[in-house]
Amino acid sequence: MYIIQTNALTKQYKEVPALREVTLALEPGKIYGLVGNNGAGKTTLFRILAGLAFPTAGSYSLFGETTQKGLNQAREKIGFLIESPIFYSSMSAKDNLKSVQLLLGRKDKEEISRVLELVGLHPTSRQTLRTFSTGMKQRYGLAAALIGDPELLVLDEPLNGLDVEGIQDINRLLVELKDQGKTILLSSHLLAQLYKTATDYIFMDHGQILEQITHAELDERCGFQLTVRTGDIPYAAKVLAEVRPDLEMEVEEDCIRLIHCSDTAGSITGTLRNHRITATVETSGISLEDYFLALVGK
Repeated sequence: MYIIQTNALTKQYKEVPALREVTLALEPGKIYGLVGNNGAGKTTLFRILAGLAFPTAGSYSLFGETTQKGLNQAREKIGFLIESPIFYSSMSAKDNLKSVQLLLGRKDKEEISRVLELVGLHPTSRQTLRTFSTGMKQRYGLAAALIGDPELLVLDEPLNGLDVEGIQDINRLLVELKDQGKTILLSSHLLAQLYKTATDYIFMDHGQILEQITHAELDERCGFQLTVRTGDIPYAAKVLAEVRPDLEMEVEEDCIRLIHCSDTAGSITGTLRNHRITATVETSGISLEDYFLALVGK
């Protein structure tokens, strides 16, 4: 059974088409990265899945359910973060999540502390959400989506406003959730970060699906890698392994190859420069950004 399936899903706002015959099939236990420019139709698709908008034509199912009653029941298994998270600005994150639990009919007192710790917010903090930074609000929004232990997460730009450490924390959490069997559909403009978590990609442009491919298929088509050359290969490899343990490296006598690397040459040379290592970095293949731009004809 597909977690989400759409068939020629279309949404028209007066004369403006937001979705054009979108056909998708999402399997359980994967992270689907939805890639598209502003206006591509990503948020409109998410709003339809959440029941906040209705299609003009076509159909869709959630967990195999297609009737209105069945769709509403299926949404009880889904955690949504669409656009900006909704909250009471004068209340703390903990008290806001109590209201989310109340709406869902949940009574697990330990759940709130658990999800706040998962997203990196302090469970006992009395800080009100009006004082939260953009990144902290995103963390709260993800915590709210996790209330009820959903089987599916639908996340619209969950990395917005996060610093580098915050992005790494959320990326790790998303991978952990996937490993627990959850399915995740998320959009992101940070394609280099999306590349680190997604198992599959859906490319959209002007309301249409351009392509749906797996991470392995993308790697095969792009073949992107960085080659680092420096006078002290062992030391440079040691530094990269310590500073960036997420990098997949092949250390050779005269170079270090960073396989399936989503970084730019400049970021790698900058990292090495901070440790007083002078290096040149060569690129080969194409990046996720270049692949997407090629799809949309730019």
